[in-house]
Amino acid sequence: MTSNARILELSAAQAARLAAAQGGDEEAVSAFIGGLATDPVRLTAEVVSVKRVAVDAGVSYGHTYRTKHHTTLLLAAIGYGHGVPRKAGNRASVTWDDSSGPRIMPIVGRVAMDVMVIDAGDSTPTLGERVVLFGSTSAGELGLTDWAQSVDEHPVSLLAGLNRVTTETTA
Repeated sequence: MTSNARILELSAAQAARLAAAQGGDEEAVSAFIGGLATDPVRLTAEVVSVKRVAVDAGVSYGHTYRTKHHTTLLLAAIGYGHGVPRKAGNRASVTWDDSSGPRIMPIVGRVAMDVMVIDAGDSTPTLGERVVLFGSTSAGELGLTDWAQSVDEHPVSLLAGLNRVTTETTA
């Protein structure tokens, strides 16, 4: 996997607000969360495997999810070793932008150390494309606050827990 398999994109202003919020100051946390609506952070991961599977295929460790129909499963290059909560499996979703616009796809099975499995249904992402864990709601992506809520985490603690993720600051 390349070093930029996982990218957290945030503006310089958002990076400064996040750094202040990680100190725990309630005012700084509020400023960071308030800025998400107009200045969202975006976490993407590279698709490293695409596989078509049959009905009732067990997914990931312990097969906590079984496919309900023929479907396409993706492996995205991010897991709990990078700070994604293990409980995101069977609870959270990602978006992928195909030719008709953003599609929401569930994370299925257990989140592994370095990868997660995504049920793409009949979509056909290709190797090297990116899925978005959270980003801009105006672009049809799931927002950080909603994504964090789906895994019962605070947005700041979710970001603070990220590890081995390339951070890109935009203007």
